Amino acid sequence: MGNGINKVLPDLYLGNFRDARDREQLARHNITHILSIHDSAAPILQEGRTGATNLHNNLVCSSTNKSPLCVHHQKRTLGLLLISGPLTGNWWYFVPQEMTYLCISAADLPSQNLTQHFKQSITFMHESRLKGEGCLVHCLAGVSRSVTLVLAYIMTVTRLGWQEALAAVRVVRPCAGPNLGFQRQLQEFEATQADQFREWLQKEYKDNSFSDEADLRDLLAAASKVNGDWVEKQESTPPGDL
Repeated sequence: MGNGINKVLPDLYLGNFRDARDREQLARHNITHILSIHDSAAPILQEGRTGATNLHNNLVCSSTNKSPLCVHHQKRTLGLLLISGPLTGNWWYFVPQEMTYLCISAADLPSQNLTQHFKQSITFMHESRLKGEGCLVHCLAGVSRSVTLVLAYIMTVTRLGWQEALAAVRVVRPCAGPNLGFQRQLQEFEATQADQFREWLQKEYKDNSFSDEADLRDLLAAASKVNGDWVEKQESTPPGDL
């Protein structure tokens, strides 16, 4: 579903599984970061699969307070290759020569808990944008799981509620539609956590030059005007002239 990669905010895009392997589209939008969320999320560009296979035996294990990580650094002629991910859990990073991945295993089911992945996903999207590099967020169809994560990000960097944020996303990606369970999670996030997340983001990353809320409100206003003009035209058109 969807019609190619859709820009939601500067350097933030939504797409589907096929878009994530379309090198031409990725290059056109300067996308260097891909957040992949679906049942079997993994890097899908050819370099990623080859690199992971060839370097598997060279991983160096270390540990953090929360979870052990596998990290591998290797210099390549085209840049630095880094692989890291927890030995337990369902997310991991993979950085082939030109792309950085955050892969989250999650089903498109109302019972699936996506809230647990909000902070990590927001960090990934925000840091990509701060570097001026494009970030693509995708699931299989680019409709439910990926949209949910982008909405959580929007609610954190602006003061838009989840419904208003969804309306803005639908202006650029009409197929956007989190399942009912994800909608309830977004509603709960808005009511209980969004303010805390905004404070955390401000404390962690300080000020930035983004005008995200103004951009999204302009998008909503433009869409509203277009829809209003269309309705007005229909009402003023004599029967039989349509």
